[in-house]
Amino acid sequence: MNTYEVTISATITKTYTVEAKNSDEAIELANELFSVLEDGTPENYEQETLDIEETSATDDSRSNGPHQ
Repeated sequence: MNTYEVTISATITKTYTVEAKNSDEAIELANELFSVLEDGTPENYEQETLDIEETSATDDSRSNGPHQ
């Protein structure tokens, strides 16, 4: 029987909903949440923010206006 090292490259896309003061903070929070399942094998992967879109204001900011 032969031994083989097989390298598999994968792109994982996930969308996170986070509450943040601005888009930079939203990107930071989402990146902190991002992970892949670990099976004990060391992993190397690249992570890139593809898009950010504000979807709605929180109840607090709707009733009190934007916070400065």
